[in-house]
Amino acid sequence: MSREMSANERALREIMENLKFGIHFGKICPHRLGGYYFDTALWYAHSESIADFGKPYIYWRNYGQSANKPTLQNLRWILREIFKVSPSEFLMTYTTYDHYKAVTGQKY
Repeated sequence: MSREMSANERALREIMENLKFGIHFGKICPHRLGGYYFDTALWYAHSESIADFGKPYIYWRNYGQSANKPTLQNLRWILREIFKVSPSEFLMTYTTYDHYKAVTGQKY
C-alpha cells in the first residue's frame, strides 16, 4: 500500500523543484525612499568558487547567509533551523521574484 505524502512533504518537493528551475524566494519589502524591493532569501545556483566550481547549492540568507548541498534533507533543515518554518509555512510567508515583478512591475 502506498503512503500518501503529507502537505509539508509536497511543499518541500515543490520548493526544491522551483529552486532547481531557477525561481528565487524572498519577500517584497517597502523601500525607505519609496517603492519596493525584493529581499532574496532562498535560491539555487552553481558555485563560482575555485575549490568547487560549478557544483550546485541551495543558497540562503536570513540573519546570516550560507549554502548547502541541494538535497531534500538539507532543504528541510534550512527551512526548520534557519527560517523557523515548515515547508508549507514557507510557501505562505515567502513569495517569488516572478511574483514581485508581476505585482510591482519592477526589477531589482
